[in-house]
Amino acid sequence: MRPIVLSLLLWSWIQAGWAEPFLEASLDPPDPWVQQQVRYRVRLYRDSHLQQGHFLAPEIPDVLVLDAGGTPEPRRVVRGGREMELLEQEWLLFPQRSGQIVLPPPVFSGRDFYLRGAPLPLNVKPRPPGSGDFPWLVTTRLEIVEQWSGPLEGLRPGEHRVRRIRLRALAQTGAQLPIPVMAPVAGFEIQPLPARLSWRFEEGVLWGERVHAFRYLATGEAEGALPPLVVRWWDPERAGVQEKRLPARPYRILAGETPGVRPAPAEEREPGEGGEEEASAGAGLPLFLGAAGLVVMAALLRYGRLGLALWLSWLAAQVRLWSACLRGDCRRATRVLVEWRRLHGWPPMEPVTRRAWEALDRACYGEGESAWSGRQGWPGLRRLVGRPARERDPGCAGDPLPPLWCSGKRPGNRAITRRRG
Repeated sequence: MRPIVLSLLLWSWIQAGWAEPFLEASLDPPDPWVQQQVRYRVRLYRDSHLQQGHFLAPEIPDVLVLDAGGTPEPRRVVRGGREMELLEQEWLLFPQRSGQIVLPPPVFSGRDFYLRGAPLPLNVKPRPPGSGDFPWLVTTRLEIVEQWSGPLEGLRPGEHRVRRIRLRALAQTGAQLPIPVMAPVAGFEIQPLPARLSWRFEEGVLWGERVHAFRYLATGEAEGALPPLVVRWWDPERAGVQEKRLPARPYRILAGETPGVRPAPAEEREPGEGGEEEASAGAGLPLFLGAAGLVVMAALLRYGRLGLALWLSWLAAQVRLWSACLRGDCRRATRVLVEWRRLHGWPPMEPVTRRAWEALDRACYGEGESAWSGRQGWPGLRRLVGRPARERDPGCAGDPLPPLWCSGKRPGNRAITRRRG
C-alpha cells in the first residue's frame, strides 16, 4: 500500500512542477499600410533548455519575409506564476497587397516534440486616395544626398560629369526605394549608369539603400539650371505625405569644337560599373579574339590528339570571364568560374589568384556589395580557368577489365613484354 501512495505523490509533484511548452506570436503593427515593415515575433515558453529545436521560417503568399537577424539567447521569465524559459525569433514582413492576409501557424520543431501556434490575421491598408502619384514608399525616415565629380561651370562640348544620388530609408529594403528620374536638360545628354542596391541592419534596425549614377555629357553650348529633384514618401506615424528635395544647380557649357568623348577618370567610376570606356572596350575585344584565335590554332597543332570541343570550351570561358571583368560585372564573372570548376575543377590557388577570388567574393556576397575592379582581378582570376590537360594514354588501367599480363601498350598493340628469369 505504501509504494502506491508514494507513486501517487511523486506523480502529483511531477504534474505540478512541469508545464507543457507553448508558442505565442505577435504583429507590430497588426494593421500596416501596403509595403510597410511589420515585425513578426514568435515566442516559445518552455520549462527546460533540454527541449531543443528550431523555429521554422514562415512562407506567406504576397508577403516578403526577411530574417531579422539571429536568435536571442534564452532568458528566464515568470509566466502565469511559473518560472519558465523564453526563446524568441523575429522576422520582418513586407505585405505586397492590401486586404486581410492570414499568417500560417508558427512552428517550433524539435527532436522530441513538435509545436504549432495559432494563425494570425494581418489587415493591410491600401494606399490612401489622394496621396499623390509618386512611387509608393512607406517609411518614417528618408535621407537623400548627391555628389558630383566636378563643377558644372565652364564645360566644353564632349566633356562630362558624373552625378551620384544616394537614397537611404528606415525599415525598407533597397529594392523598394524609388528610382530617381532625371528631367531633360538643354545642352546635356543624360546617360544612366549601373545602380547599386543593398540593405543592412544597424543596431538592430533595417536600413535600405539605393545608389544611382548618371553621366551628364555636354553636347552643345547652353546655360541654365538643373531642376530640383523631389522625392516623396508616406510617413505612417504622421499619416501623411513627406518630401525631400535636392536644390537646383546652375551650369554653363561654353562654345567650342566638340572633341572626342573622354573616358571617365578612375575616381569618377561607379563601383562595379566597369563600362565607362565603351570605345576602349570595343577596340580591345577584336584584338583579344584575334590573339585567342592564334592561340587556339597553335594549341591544336601542338596538341593534335586533344579534342577541338574541349579547347573551344576553354576559349569561350576565357572570353566570357574577360568580358565580365572588363564590364565590372562580378556576378557574371562568378558564374563563369563556378561553371568551369563544376566541369573541369580548379588548379591550386596562388597568392595573387586567392586575393583576386576573395575580392570577387566580397563584391558579390559581402555586406552592401563592396566595390570591385574587374581589370585588376583579371590577371589572377583567369588562372582559375586552367588550360585543359593533354589526353594521356590510359594503358591497361583504361580497360574495363585489365588483363593479367599488362604490357602498358594501347589495346590493339600485340607487342608482348617478356618476363625475365
